[in-house]
Amino acid sequence: MLDTQNTERGFPTPRAWEMVSDALVALGHPGACADVILGIVGEGASAEFLGYCERAISEEALRAILADPVNARLPEKLGDLYALLAYVTANARDKEVAQAAGVLIGRLSPELAVLLIRDLLRIDPLFTRQRAYKDFVARHKDLL
Repeated sequence: MLDTQNTERGFPTPRAWEMVSDALVALGHPGACADVILGIVGEGASAEFLGYCERAISEEALRAILADPVNARLPEKLGDLYALLAYVTANARDKEVAQAAGVLIGRLSPELAVLLIRDLLRIDPLFTRQRAYKDFVARHKDLL
């Protein structure tokens, strides 16, 4: 059971994770602030988070995919694919990212493409004007 009365240890609360986010912005790479993260969220949560960070796709890899969406190798791990979709969605207002998204929906599995499309339409309903969107809908109207 979580002992929140013990002020000697950090706990993984929503406020603590917000503090971790702030620390990452200020200090950079998770490895550079591992001790800070440990102090904020505690040993177990910090070990899991840092382990995830070591295995997860990097922002540089995500940017490389968006820079060459036609030829770039897409991630194989589902978690990394979800990270790609989230990154595209978070940056969808950028014209180049929106164009790359159009290419990616043709390269992703139809199920993942639908997830991306639904998120993109929340951000920019005009995504429906893209030729790639229209082509996808024509091929997979049963999924939408």
